Amino acid sequence: MCTSADVKDAASRLAEFADEAARFFHQLDPSKKDITKRPEQLESLSRLASDFKLAPSTDISDTEKQLEFTTQILLHCSEIIRDILTELNWREPTLVKPESLTVYEIINRKRGRDLFEELEREQLCLAAFRNAEFKSLSCVPNALHQPEYSNSFEQREKELLHYLFVTDPRQDLASLEAAKGRVLEGTCTWITEIPDFRYWLLPPSKCKGIFIQGSQGTGKTMLASYIAGQLERLSEHTPDNTVLYFFCSQGNIYKNSATAVLRGLIWQLCKLRPQLIRHGLEPLRAHGSDRIALAKNVVGTLWQIFVAMIRDPLAGSITCILDGIDECDVGSIKSLIERLSELITPPQCPQNFRLLMTCLAVPPQMKHKDTISIFSLDSGLRESNARDVQLYIKTNVEKIAQDNGWSLQLHDQVATTLASRSNQSFHWASLVLSDLRYKSQLQIPLHIRCLSNSFETTYGNILQEIPVEHRERMRLFLSWLLLVHHPLTIEELNALMGGHSSDSEASIEDLKAYLKICRSLLVIRPEIRKSGLEYETVQTVQLSQRSVRDYFHRYMTAERAGPGFFQIISDKDHESIASRCLDLMEELLPAWSEGKTDERFGLVIPYAARYWFRHLRECPQLLEDDKLATKAMSFLTQDSVNRGLWFTYLSKFRDAQEYIKDQWTARKHGQHFPTINGLGEITDVIIVEQPKDLTSADKLSALQLASLLGIMSVVRKIIDTTSLARYLRQTNIRSSLYSFSLSQPRSEVRILKTREGQPLLATAELVAMTPLELAVLEGHKKVVSLLLERHPHSSMRPDSTFALETAISRCDKEMVKLLISAGAPKLRASRNANGPVGNAVTNNRLDMVEFLCKSDKDIWVRKDSKQDEITQALLNLANDATPSPHDEPRFEDYARILIHGGASPNGTVSYHEGHSLRHLKYGLLQLLHSRGITLQALGPFPDEQTPLMLVISSMHLNCPGVDPTEIVQFLLDSGASINQTDRKGWSALHHVANQIALGRAKKAWEDMEDDEEHKLYGIAGLLIEAGINQDLEDKEKRKATDILEVVGAPVWKQDMSWYRRFMGSEPIRRMSLE
Repeated sequence: MCTSADVKDAASRLAEFADEAARFFHQLDPSKKDITKRPEQLESLSRLASDFKLAPSTDISDTEKQLEFTTQILLHCSEIIRDILTELNWREPTLVKPESLTVYEIINRKRGRDLFEELEREQLCLAAFRNAEFKSLSCVPNALHQPEYSNSFEQREKELLHYLFVTDPRQDLASLEAAKGRVLEGTCTWITEIPDFRYWLLPPSKCKGIFIQGSQGTGKTMLASYIAGQLERLSEHTPDNTVLYFFCSQGNIYKNSATAVLRGLIWQLCKLRPQLIRHGLEPLRAHGSDRIALAKNVVGTLWQIFVAMIRDPLAGSITCILDGIDECDVGSIKSLIERLSELITPPQCPQNFRLLMTCLAVPPQMKHKDTISIFSLDSGLRESNARDVQLYIKTNVEKIAQDNGWSLQLHDQVATTLASRSNQSFHWASLVLSDLRYKSQLQIPLHIRCLSNSFETTYGNILQEIPVEHRERMRLFLSWLLLVHHPLTIEELNALMGGHSSDSEASIEDLKAYLKICRSLLVIRPEIRKSGLEYETVQTVQLSQRSVRDYFHRYMTAERAGPGFFQIISDKDHESIASRCLDLMEELLPAWSEGKTDERFGLVIPYAARYWFRHLRECPQLLEDDKLATKAMSFLTQDSVNRGLWFTYLSKFRDAQEYIKDQWTARKHGQHFPTINGLGEITDVIIVEQPKDLTSADKLSALQLASLLGIMSVVRKIIDTTSLARYLRQTNIRSSLYSFSLSQPRSEVRILKTREGQPLLATAELVAMTPLELAVLEGHKKVVSLLLERHPHSSMRPDSTFALETAISRCDKEMVKLLISAGAPKLRASRNANGPVGNAVTNNRLDMVEFLCKSDKDIWVRKDSKQDEITQALLNLANDATPSPHDEPRFEDYARILIHGGASPNGTVSYHEGHSLRHLKYGLLQLLHSRGITLQALGPFPDEQTPLMLVISSMHLNCPGVDPTEIVQFLLDSGASINQTDRKGWSALHHVANQIALGRAKKAWEDMEDDEEHKLYGIAGLLIEAGINQDLEDKEKRKATDILEVVGAPVWKQDMSWYRRFMGSEPIRRMSLE
């Protein structure tokens, strides 16, 4: 039991330690590095400890747990000081005559610095918790409620929220607690007592991220849900704090991608901070009628919206918790980890943002970062986690014994046996306890003696308990659960699978019986879905753990047969599911179109119509059942009845899910509008209707649709049964004819839109696209490879530029390499802003800039093309260093990526290689420029100004809240040469003086304050402090100060004392020329 006396004792001990250490440091030479601030830090800590000694608590209602927590921090501070003194080989006689040289060396070693930093963090914690209502996160009472979601939105804002919605994270948290049980009282609290965790919670903390690593079943999700719940309840008392969280799920398309994660976080942030929703309205444009659609690269645009929201001054403090990020697809994991890693890395890290993630393994990008603390449940925190597992087992064994009327002897036998097991985990414990609950008392002694620590053995034993007569049906059930793209209800699964009995209710009862038998493998979990313009919660059947999914995935190849009869073979079972979906659509869509009623309509068609081709996409080129490809083509072939019914259903399904005020203004007949509307439901294509565009989407061929949807087996079948002449007629000729109708080359018209991100296509453009372009548009690499393999030359005609630009816009590295290796033109550097990287900067595509900067050199025309293009982009960026609002990437964001990608911070561009004809031509152009003749081929910067000079000359200093010294300091830190001169002989300091002179020439000659001039003098101070040569003369023998004297401006001095006084003063007053 911890009392106020314990706090006093710990505080008294800390004060003594701190005073002794401070006296020791006072004897050292104060002029030495890091000596002066050490005694100040120790004396401040001593005063804080004395405050605790006089008043152990600032609140009479502090609980025993809160007093214990305070005591622990006080004792930990004492231990740190003891470690510092031990590191210095401190002894009592040392206070009389310290071994100074050795002491100074030790203090400045890494170990010594780390100890003082840790002491500072604990001191911050002490000060924060002394004034906090809750001394520890574990002390937040459960009685506190979650902050309420806002429902006060304008109509357009409601449309945006409905469009973004993929799931309600709060519902997911409640669903997890319902399936796994609430966090057991007494568990998880230890994590709040870890010093690094306490420091992470502090607003001024340098630690911006925590990464919780642990193997399967170690309780990562329960820790994340505990922390999310506690922080959310705490935010009720701290209105400035907002807690966001997202629980990823491998088997749910709405929870296993970067797009889904970002949509979920943005949606939740908008509901909690409605004033931030404005950041999402501008990037999301309306098309067709009043539809909302992403007009740029989906992930890139969502990321910019998210960052803009958290950087907004109205955002307050934001804590983001992401659980199971490695359950996303591979591309999403890479994308999210890279972006989040950069976000919490100085200097771009927002001070109001902190991040917590859980994962099986720590990604390399997150290791060895000062801003990230790694908690391992497999090593450093294993003992604490093991105690939670033991408590979980003990509590549940007692409950099961009580519920089932066990004898005391049986209870003790079970408790002792389970407690003695090594390498326990929460999931192992839940499997064992679930079985024990349904075992008879006679079976239990033998059962617990035969327990296995292996998940695979346990899962195999469960499957073997299924009666032989039900195994075939159970295997089909498991294959659907494992391979469907989102969780389904038991009624939906029964209808999709097809009952072995004509009695639907009997079939459902059989499935419920399977759930009881496999209760450790399967679970009923609520999920929230869109239902028209509203939302509904449905009870879905899911695999209970990721380890269950991994168990079946490990044995999906035919060569391995771990689950025996229940082995799921991916290729074969995806084919079976696709075939079943097509059969159901063929059977039910005609009746649906005639207005008939059938309970299966709502259970079957929504999933079958939107996902059959995704299952077929997972199959190999050659299907086991060749008839399946023919069946699929009946839904893709032009003018077929099935295709018309399919797109009509998709169109109406989409309309029901969206806010639509005006329907499409029909000028075309047939299936045109259902086709383009239906494609909007199942692809990322955005169709923009043009007034003079009379082309109908009915003209899309089966090959085009199969390529757009990525159905490789169908594409292969069409190619195999189509002659080359017919293939050319269906693809190249149609595309070429369309290009003749344009005033500009076809590629130029569409590339301009493609570079902005997701291309916006007119129907005529879509119909004219080749199968290769359509496959690239949706990122189907396998289809692209197949087309290039079968028709390597004709597939690239009439031009491959659009396909390549699309792949670059998607930041698809493998697709770009594939197209270039097949003959697409390599990337070229430009002397203007219209090169690949320059265009990306112009279009505000930070993700695309980073992609090109990290690209391989072999996709560029010349070895030096990449560096030249990146450097040219840096020059163009510096030439318009207009400060961006917080909802767009800043100058430093782009410049950092460009410089890391190889851009010269001095703006040196080669444009040549060796003594070639191109080299001689460029030399001649430079000679003409020196004689006053400037030609466009020289590019926009013939004076050879550096990025530093261009920034100084182009910066808009009159923008409120702009600190230009940040940009200048960034360039200096990046390695920009301080004394480089341009062709006029001007240094960066000359350009500063010139801007001051121009400012005075443009304004009235009156005595007035000039904030712009004040900022320019600040830049001059930075340059002088960095060591610029102030005596440099230009070609007219003028120093920078000579330019100032002409207009009567104050002249800076050689030493820096003027600059320090200047920066602490008010903006200078303009001097008169008189």
